[in-house]
Amino acid sequence: LNSRISLLPTVGNGEHRGTAINDVGTIVGLRNDGVSPFVVAILYRWDPALQTYLGTELVEADLRGRTIDINNAGQMVVVGAVWGTGYRLTPQSDGSLATDFYEDLAPLAINEKGVFCGSMNIPRKRFREDASFRYSDADGLEILQESRQPDAATGINSAADVCMIGERRQGFLWWENDPASADDNILLPLDDLVVGTDLDLLQWYDATFHILPQAITSRDLTGFGQIGGTAWLGGVSYAAFVLTPVPL
Repeated sequence: LNSRISLLPTVGNGEHRGTAINDVGTIVGLRNDGVSPFVVAILYRWDPALQTYLGTELVEADLRGRTIDINNAGQMVVVGAVWGTGYRLTPQSDGSLATDFYEDLAPLAINEKGVFCGSMNIPRKRFREDASFRYSDADGLEILQESRQPDAATGINSAADVCMIGERRQGFLWWENDPASADDNILLPLDDLVVGTDLDLLQWYDATFHILPQAITSRDLTGFGQIGGTAWLGGVSYAAFVLTPVPL
């Protein structure tokens, strides 16, 4: 395996970090512009003539944000500088980006069909409760789960399965049992999908741990799709994980 690593170009001053890449190699990231905690969204495209990546600052919607994701169609979702606001950007034939603004939604992930998910504050709730959500142009806003603690849908695949971090930092899967129907969605705690005798898992169960999912793949290999993220093992101990659910 011959691999190489190259630094992406800087776009203005400040620290740069990449956050997502799609199947055609387009990368999105953020640049700290020195006005903490705000950052500027950056798009990196491969230039075949120059054989290098070129970076562009996304300014169509004054995109100072907190996180950004991209799908294979080049659509992006950005959490605004103020948590609970967000954007969806859709490439146009003339090279511009159509911008949709969402005042009450913080989008964290977008799938190939433009359906996105994330976290939102529920209006008029006494305790300022949070909710994980999914949004599509066809079905509108769907609240998946509510809690009095941070609740966020962190990953979504092409079948609109969603992985989530819920109350008390517990991981969940919102499973579209039949993507053609919205009537049989199933909310599954990720702990219930863990099987096997992996010694690491036994150590997790002997301690306080939580599975914090960040991304989910398609259903090609399993009935749900593999889920990746961070496992909190108690104290200050963390570990990366991949969960391959066994179909029911």
